[in-house]
Amino acid sequence: MASLLYVFLILLVAIGPARAAPLFAARTAAAPAGERRRAAIAAVAFAAAVFGVVVCIGLMMRRIWSVPWPILSIASGLFMLPTALRLMSTVQAPGDPQPDGRGRLGRWSEAALGDPIIVTPCGIVVVLLFSADGNL
Repeated sequence: MASLLYVFLILLVAIGPARAAPLFAARTAAAPAGERRRAAIAAVAFAAAVFGVVVCIGLMMRRIWSVPWPILSIASGLFMLPTALRLMSTVQAPGDPQPDGRGRLGRWSEAALGDPIIVTPCGIVVVLLFSADGNL
């Protein structure tokens, strides 16, 4: 069983709150303080719910369905493959305009919840693997 510090550091790197905080601040800069607070609480609650479901799935895969660890690792890698390919194939020319950081509907809470800022594919895979291994 991994130490608590090890699990915390891996989750910190995989989920990346340092990447999410500036994006969230930029998207909610024009919002009143109460609206920003509600959007932040909603985003954290959404992320916690998603990670809770992922933990349950990881535990179920290992305990009920007896999915072997190597197969779960390969499936997790295949889950991350489309994201990695999309990130590598996205090229922005120097003259292209920067995205404005708004979600489809332009609302702050929807932008925070709709984009994989807090719940990243890497974070999902790490939580799934830790929970399936019994280290979380």
